[in-house]
Amino acid sequence: MGNVTRRLRTRLQSKKDLSFVLANLYGVLRHYFSVNQCLESLTHKRFSRKDSALKSLLLTGLYQIHFMKVPLYATVSENVEAVRLMNKPWAAKLVNAVLRNSIRRNSKLSLFEESSHLEHPVWFIQKSKIDWPDYWRGILGANNQHAPLTIRVNPNFCSRGEYSDLLASRGLENICTELAGNGIRLAKPIDPIALPFFDQGACSVQDEAAQLPALLLRLESARNVLDLCAAPGGKTTQILELCGANTKVTALDKDELRVGRLRENLVRLKQSCEVIVGDILESNSWWRGERFDRILLDAPCSASGVVRRHPDIKIRRKKEELAKLNEMQLLILKQSWTLLKPGGTLLYVTCSIFRDENDNLIEKFLKSTADAICDPIEEKWGHMLQHGNQILPGENNMDGFYFCRMIKKKEK
Repeated sequence: MGNVTRRLRTRLQSKKDLSFVLANLYGVLRHYFSVNQCLESLTHKRFSRKDSALKSLLLTGLYQIHFMKVPLYATVSENVEAVRLMNKPWAAKLVNAVLRNSIRRNSKLSLFEESSHLEHPVWFIQKSKIDWPDYWRGILGANNQHAPLTIRVNPNFCSRGEYSDLLASRGLENICTELAGNGIRLAKPIDPIALPFFDQGACSVQDEAAQLPALLLRLESARNVLDLCAAPGGKTTQILELCGANTKVTALDKDELRVGRLRENLVRLKQSCEVIVGDILESNSWWRGERFDRILLDAPCSASGVVRRHPDIKIRRKKEELAKLNEMQLLILKQSWTLLKPGGTLLYVTCSIFRDENDNLIEKFLKSTADAICDPIEEKWGHMLQHGNQILPGENNMDGFYFCRMIKKKEK
């Protein structure tokens, strides 16, 4: 989603046009199961891969009819014209008929299937019910909401209070976050580039929950920190803001393109650290043998806790992928553990709500790792599980994140 949004920003010069297109894009994704069921009830046909653009256009038109305050005549005429611009004049009658039929049958279209009511795939709903029987409706509801714009103030630029006052002086209403000491949440989202002194490193966009890992690492006594799966660098740059001058920080990620964004963030924030393009599962190719006293492992996961920011996850993520993800997560955790000094701390983090990626996985790891012990996170936020802490989507207006802190026993 991020790459698509960036491409749209470069192509659409009008802020009004960009805002409308993004509202349609994110709206269709949030309400995909409703508008797709509506489309199926009106067409009774399957769209082939070559007609995927046409289907997307129809979904957009139906979203505008049922969820946006767009004049109905404009919705029909503009989408019919869009078909012609797509060089599909043969489809103009189809688009016209589907949209007009939807307008006529508006009061009769009932979306009774649970997945359309809750706007998630059935497997996601079922898994949420199993893992969080008392909270699953709240999770799904939060996933369908718009995420707030939360930022992290760079303490090397100014204090949080000073930046909050600066925002207010420019008419940007904001509140300081409760759990993250340098966090600010804006009342209304804006383009981050428009934030005061953003290009000079005054702040970074980062959800409050994503600001907690660096605080849980106890960096005040750290001397050698490894940030794994680090790109695009939100947590890396926060670690650098919190660490002393004598602390060495290494950021590792195997995605060269995302590492490029990490480097850009370092430059913008006027920071430096060792950046390595490499795979934790192939550490022999980059590791020099020096162990780390702090490791942050922000593990690849289903991203089921950040659906409100990335609604495409509901459509792209498949149930069959979860087992392979679990295998990879356990492999990465075990390999990461070999790089940790005795007495050192590893923080395992995911932006997932599913227990198989979180507490259940930690249970497997602890049973097979004799020198690993949990270091309880005794905080008042989130849900304390057997091994770690879970924040569910929407709680304190945060994304869904899981944290488990472990210490490596010292050798006798």
